Amino acid sequence: MAYCLKGIGAVMVFAACALAGYFYARRDMQRVNALTALRKAFVLLKGEIRYALSPLPEAFTSIAARCEPPAAQLFINMADKLAAHGDESAAALWQETLNYTVANTHLTNEDITRLAMLGQAFGYLDGATQANSLDMGIAYIDETCAALREHSAKSGRMYRSVGMLCGALIAIALL
Repeated sequence: MAYCLKGIGAVMVFAACALAGYFYARRDMQRVNALTALRKAFVLLKGEIRYALSPLPEAFTSIAARCEPPAAQLFINMADKLAAHGDESAAALWQETLNYTVANTHLTNEDITRLAMLGQAFGYLDGATQANSLDMGIAYIDETCAALREHSAKSGRMYRSVGMLCGALIAIALL
């Protein structure tokens, strides 16, 4: 009976360590997915500013309907803030919205800082300058996603292997 319990415990420890390795390997790709959704939203916003000449609240609402989370939630919250607090600057509202919307995402502090800098151009500059600012944000996202994909390809396999090996080592030690 004791060997049965030890075996069950060893399997559970191995499974937990293997899952931890898979989870750790998946983090980079979840960040890439979040950044890709934001990239799509910024491309759409650039089109709204440049060609449709939409006011920011309408542009944010329109884009939110066509995006995936976390970009959709960010843009919905920003549209609501602009509608409710139209007298405040769009840059300040963007910073506030960004802080509470992306807090539970896979974005890093560097990503959030870059997105906050991007929002400094919202609302008070001409459309061409806002579009150029969005282009810089899109370029940052492209560079970051490329680096993350490369890092994930290199280290993802290692994280999974280390998780399984640690699980096997602990399981053997338990037996």
